[in-house]
Amino acid sequence: MKLEIGHGIRPQEGYTTLDIDPKTNPDILGDVRDIPLENESVDEVVWRHGPEHLFWGDILWAFSEINRVLKKGGRFIVETPDFEIVKNYDIDKLYEFFDAIYMDKAGDRREILYNSDELFDDDFKEGFNHLCIFDEKKMLWFLEKTGFASKRDRDAEIHSIHKWNSSLIFIAEKVSIPQSPLLFQKEIGTFLSYMRKYKYVEKYIERYG
Repeated sequence: MKLEIGHGIRPQEGYTTLDIDPKTNPDILGDVRDIPLENESVDEVVWRHGPEHLFWGDILWAFSEINRVLKKGGRFIVETPDFEIVKNYDIDKLYEFFDAIYMDKAGDRREILYNSDELFDDDFKEGFNHLCIFDEKKMLWFLEKTGFASKRDRDAEIHSIHKWNSSLIFIAEKVSIPQSPLLFQKEIGTFLSYMRKYKYVEKYIERYG
């Protein structure tokens, strides 16, 4: 099976689709943080311009779930905006032309923030807004900690349909189960609030022991 997560209105041919939004008519209605598939049942996962819509703390768990459903040696293709490009954008102009991309569910426009998820209050919900954004170093860190060996695909970035919003694309291979968060607690604190850090540790121990 080849799985596409968050396909929106442009599903790729040959992929089983998974989305949390029933309006997109996915093959599988579900959350990337709790994928309703068996362990090692998927050959390839594609997730394009979706991770940035989650909090940092949920990225670890989402990538861990993708690791769980992938077969050993399975491929994970992930694409997000590239912070090294986005940081130079004129955000006011970006709002003018692409307002919905940086809008929360209540319709309130928010400034893009690049720090840890503890900066957001409980009213800042997941949706169209971008809650985190990656540069190459951050993406490599998250993939490594969740059991992937990866490389950046710059050729694919040039040809991506998302290049108007910048693209950071990695091709990753599952080489192990995710690392225990107990081994990199100090590093986790760079990205996660205290609450989300221990929530992830508890979930990890529950699944992997």
